[in-house]
Amino acid sequence: MKNHRWELLTAGDMMKADIISVQKHATCQDIAKVLVDCAISGVAVRDLDGEIVGVISWRDVMESDLEAATPFRTAHEYFASGGLFSPLGPTRRATPLAPAESIMNRELLSIESTAGLREVAARMSEYRVHRLFVTDKDEAIVGILSTFDVIDALCA
Repeated sequence: MKNHRWELLTAGDMMKADIISVQKHATCQDIAKVLVDCAISGVAVRDLDGEIVGVISWRDVMESDLEAATPFRTAHEYFASGGLFSPLGPTRRATPLAPAESIMNRELLSIESTAGLREVAARMSEYRVHRLFVTDKDEAIVGILSTFDVIDALCA
């Protein structure tokens, strides 16, 4: 079987070193603005020392804002409907001013920068996530890797 270039790709090759983040005291409204403005589906959360302490996806924002029965299929549909910004919106479990630390996922799922594409895909599939933090050999976070980064690498 012929070897493909993508079989040689590592998490470090595909990751983004510039991690878009918000502070742990950022409001749900601030987070929604970052997600929309940066056209991303998740954002890291940093403490006052700049350390990454959590991650928030658009789904976390929607679930914090809406009762579970409200049917939005995409983040774009949610935000276009008014989402956090609509005064007539559904009953809220968290207000638009709720801090990031109240809705963030504190489990920082990661993968070492030397891990291959198959291992990256397997880890994302195992944990049912769309992003992993990438770490160096000392377990320090050096980047972030999303499913779109993997797809971009495969298409290059």
